[in-house]
Amino acid sequence: MPRPRVGSRVFSWLALAVACGCSVAAEPLAPLPEAWTPPTRYDALVATLPQADEDTRRRFADLALGALIDAYAVELGGGRAAAAAPVWQRGTRGFVAGLVRTRERLRRGAPLDIVREGRHAVRLIVGDEQVMVSAARPSAQATLEAGIAAAACDAGPCAAAAAPSLDESVAVRERTLRGEWTLADREPPMYTQEDGLHCAFEDMRHLRLKQAACEALTRELRLLEEALRAVLQHGGHVDWQVLRVGPGTESGSPGRRRVSYDASGRYFDLDLPLLGAAPDVVRGALPWLQTRLRGQPAQYVITAPERLAYRVPDTGS
Repeated sequence: MPRPRVGSRVFSWLALAVACGCSVAAEPLAPLPEAWTPPTRYDALVATLPQADEDTRRRFADLALGALIDAYAVELGGGRAAAAAPVWQRGTRGFVAGLVRTRERLRRGAPLDIVREGRHAVRLIVGDEQVMVSAARPSAQATLEAGIAAAACDAGPCAAAAAPSLDESVAVRERTLRGEWTLADREPPMYTQEDGLHCAFEDMRHLRLKQAACEALTRELRLLEEALRAVLQHGGHVDWQVLRVGPGTESGSPGRRRVSYDASGRYFDLDLPLLGAAPDVVRGALPWLQTRLRGQPAQYVITAPERLAYRVPDTGS
C-alpha cells in the first residue's frame, strides 16, 4: 500500500519578499536555504495545534484527510495512473479507501493525536491508524498544504496570520474555479475555465488526460501571474519584451525555472516545468497576463500540443 511521502520545499527569494514586504533586489540572489524559508499560513496553523481545543484539532484532521483523499483521487485519474503498473493502481485505490475509513472513524469520535515531526511532516493518529499529511509527489506538497490552510481559515477562526505564499494564493483561487468541456461539430474540443484560461486540443481522444494536463498547465500560468503581481506590488517593473521562462539552476528541483522579467537581469525562480518547455504558450499568455494584472478579466485560448496530455512532468518522483 503506498504511503504519502514527505517532501521538502525551498521557496524562491520572491516568496520572502512577498511575506516580509521587502523590495525586489536588482541583482540575482542565490536560492535561500530551507532554514530561511518564511513560514506559510499552513506552518502557522500547524504551530497552533498543540494548544488548540479539541474541535479545532479534529477540524484540521478532517480537512487534512479530505485533502489527501482528493489529491490521491487526482493521481488515480491523471496521466501518471494511466502509465502506472496495475499493482500501483490497486495499491493506491486501497490506500484511498483506507483514508476514507480513517476519516469516518475520526468523525465517529475515535481518539486523535497530531504529531509534528518536521517542517513538512505532520502525522495524524486516529485510533490505531496513522497517516502522514504528505502529497503523493514532493512537488505537490506546497499545493496540498495551501489547500488545507485555506479550507481551515474558511471553516473557522484562523490564527495563521502569515502572508499566503504564491502556492496558497493560487490554491485559494482554484478552489472556486470550474471547468467544462466544449464539444461542437467541426470545432476542436476545448476545456474552458472560469478565469478565461482555455485549452484547445486536436481531437476528443483521452479527454480525462487532456483535462488534467490543461489544469496543470493553467495552474502554472496562475502561479506566474501571482509572482508578477508580487513584483509589481513591491515596486518592481515588468518588461514584457524580455519576459522569459528559462532553465533552472542545477541546485534547484527538476521543475524549477528561472523567470527573467526585465532587461537589467532581474529574475525569480518558480516551479514551472510545463511552461519552461512551452515558450510559445508563455508568449501567447502575455496579453492575458497584462490584462489580469490591470485587474480586468481576460481570455486566453491555448493551442495545446497533443504531447502535453501524455507527458505532464512528474517533478517529484
